[in-house]
Amino acid sequence: MRKRILFLTGKMGGYNAMKPFLKLIKKSKNFDLNIAVTDQHLMRKFGYTYDKIRKDFEKKDIIKILSNQTRDDSSNRSVAISKILNEISKIFSRKKIDLVLLYGDRLESLVTAISCLNYSIPVAHFQGGDISGNIDEKIRHSITKLSDYHFVSNPQSKKRLIQMGEIKKNIFLIGDNHIDALRKVEIYEKSFYAKKFNFKINESPIIFMLHPENISNQENYKNSIIVLKELQKINSPKICIYPCSDIGFQSIIKTLKIFEKKINFKTYKNIEFDTYIGLLKYSKFLIGNSSSGIIEASYLNLPVINLGNRQNNRLSSLNVINCDFKKQALQKAIKMVQKSSFLKTKVVKAKRLYGNGESYKKAFIILKKITRNKINLNKKFIEN
Repeated sequence: MRKRILFLTGKMGGYNAMKPFLKLIKKSKNFDLNIAVTDQHLMRKFGYTYDKIRKDFEKKDIIKILSNQTRDDSSNRSVAISKILNEISKIFSRKKIDLVLLYGDRLESLVTAISCLNYSIPVAHFQGGDISGNIDEKIRHSITKLSDYHFVSNPQSKKRLIQMGEIKKNIFLIGDNHIDALRKVEIYEKSFYAKKFNFKINESPIIFMLHPENISNQENYKNSIIVLKELQKINSPKICIYPCSDIGFQSIIKTLKIFEKKINFKTYKNIEFDTYIGLLKYSKFLIGNSSSGIIEASYLNLPVINLGNRQNNRLSSLNVINCDFKKQALQKAIKMVQKSSFLKTKVVKAKRLYGNGESYKKAFIILKKITRNKINLNKKFIEN
């Protein structure tokens, strides 16, 4: 009998990473796949990326879950997340789901795991055991304790899950799914991206992507302004990408709207993954706090300035410089990532820490094995 698998996604980053794996599930005769689409995917201010998922999968395979988030304050975000919990529970009430796939450290994934607990639905979690910073830590580790199977990106993450008392035989070291997606990208000549993003062929753009820190709107606004003012001093095209929907996003968008009117600044709500990866390949450096700077960038020989606390604990390679939002530290980091010595000794020699791009194949073999028989939902804490 075909097993019914549900994958929940609220953001393009996690969706793009999981797409090769989801395609394998969709093609298999062993599974029926549903994709629950929510949060940023259904918000116009973030580009309504549901349309991109719709191009990859049939409409019958996709379930919309509206969150109705209109602001970025704590109250509105909490109400939006509670609505997702309510709607995913309705889905579980009317559909027999055999396994739910969750990715990363998003709140919409956490409330889905809570609903799975109430409906006795097993959870397979990807990217558990990673550490990054900010509020993500609490969310990710909470999902881990609500999950039954763990697909981890690196040996350190596997070790941490064992420290958290998870059963060893249910932890699978496969690498990071982002690298699966990256390896499938066809990167074109630089002229393609220069034309698409309107910069000269002899220029290399700077990519700015800053997500909210777990601080006040005022601080997020201030930090964003500080960075953008420093970037303004560099005579290179600046391509700025919208933050995620976490609390504080509006203050960052406000700064982007100020700077998009200035010379050499262009702002995008989102950039399609394949295009984004090609763009990174030809960029001068990436600055912000996106996980793509930690995970994908080393595979593209790209220098990265990682700002603040959101990703500062994540496993990173030599191409990454961690930096706070102080003006002097920023100036020093910006100068460093442009030095030829840094490119030769750090960036080119950066280790690929997140696998070889085959994690989706490993995960699919494991998925067939764990769904062959009834899954044991009893949770044990293993003493070390």
